[in-house]
Amino acid sequence: MKTDFFYFVLFLSISSEQALCFILDEIFHVHGCGHDSDCVSWCKSEPAHCYFFRCVCSDHHDNFHHGIKTTTPVQTTKAHFTTTPFKTTHKTTTTQQPLVKLECSNQKISVIESIAENLHVEDSRAELCPGTTKHQTSEAFVMNKCNSKSRSSWTQGQTSLKTVCSTQLTIPSYTPISTFYKSEENVAGFFIACTDVADGIKVAVQNCSDPPKVTTITETTSPKMSDFFIIYERP
Repeated sequence: MKTDFFYFVLFLSISSEQALCFILDEIFHVHGCGHDSDCVSWCKSEPAHCYFFRCVCSDHHDNFHHGIKTTTPVQTTKAHFTTTPFKTTHKTTTTQQPLVKLECSNQKISVIESIAENLHVEDSRAELCPGTTKHQTSEAFVMNKCNSKSRSSWTQGQTSLKTVCSTQLTIPSYTPISTFYKSEENVAGFFIACTDVADGIKVAVQNCSDPPKVTTITETTSPKMSDFFIIYERP
């Protein structure tokens, strides 16, 4: 109580500004001031301001006497995000055209006529018979009756004629068939029917020596029935 009375008397005996600065400094441990210049020595190198009779040493810091707590605003850091553009990958796909059966319109009548005439069928899209100028191979017979492309466009079906007959699969009469040897001479013709005991096939065929005729092919002939497949053609 004596101390408080002492400061009260002191407050009355000196100017109010000086008294307030003294009381702030001694009682509340805050450096009192009347002008910014009163805070220069207190704040040292920091910007000094006199704000409501107490020294503020920066724009956002309140410094208290004898190292009492200093309040510092929380600094926020702005996050920087890098956006990576989405990369589109274009995949190139190659669509393979499906194979189709070599279809022949009215080939049955035309094949029968050629057999009856007993004359070779020629087609310039076929190869020449060896030692001649005649395009009358077995492929020429099929190409002419079916208006087919060259033999290089042909490919074999999945099932041999031996399997067709032994499993009693059904295919139309006069369906074009062929062997598909890689290094031997191939034979093409028209399937007519399986034999009664399914051990062979009847085929309409010609070769460079003989005009179109019906012949029977078995597993003991050359070529064999298991060497023949339905002809498919690339579009």
